[in-house]
Amino acid sequence: MKTKYFIIIFCLMTNLLLGNTEKEINENVEKYISKLPGSDKESLINMIRDGRKYMKRAAVERLGNLRSTEAEDILIAAMTYTWAWNNFDKKYLTGKKKLIPELDEEVRAEAALSLGKLRDSKNIYAIGNTIMVDKSSMVKQYCLRALGLINKQECVQYIEKAIKYELSLNKNLLDNNVVITAIKALGSIRHKDGFSILIEVTQNEKLDPNIKNEALETLEKIRWDW
Repeated sequence: MKTKYFIIIFCLMTNLLLGNTEKEINENVEKYISKLPGSDKESLINMIRDGRKYMKRAAVERLGNLRSTEAEDILIAAMTYTWAWNNFDKKYLTGKKKLIPELDEEVRAEAALSLGKLRDSKNIYAIGNTIMVDKSSMVKQYCLRALGLINKQECVQYIEKAIKYELSLNKNLLDNNVVITAIKALGSIRHKDGFSILIEVTQNEKLDPNIKNEALETLEKIRWDW
């Protein structure tokens, strides 16, 4: 693991000497992280805990792309702010939990999407619950996208809850981006359990016409599948 950090530090120093901008430096490091093999999960895990923001984001994205179920607990921890640290080569999430410092919405959101890429139904509850408790619109949208990727009937109830919550708000507080992402997730799943909430969306006067049209198109998709 230390070797990986030395390589990253070397990469940073080289880019500085070349006069690259901070954005270019970050992108170069992210490219390096994105190519780490599955055998380097420990390095990725440590980057989530100790790395800079762009390193954390790249690390959680890489864990999702590797699609290893061994990373599930780590990604849930990153998505939900919590962390437990104890001998990860034996078991994840054993020991005392503590808050992850400086874990911003981009990292939490990417962790949620990475969980969706694993397509494991046992993560549905954690993702669905995060939609309701996390205040970030970005995190909510990535969680909804994750449920669409998992593509199970059980996902529909959490997507429905997310839409109902938004519809309960005043028009000026309602997050149209969350609603349209939720509708698209229902379109990915295409289960008849999504009928009622989609009909409710088409009849809601607070919503933008484009959102209602998206709901109508999704209803058509589901109708032909059932």
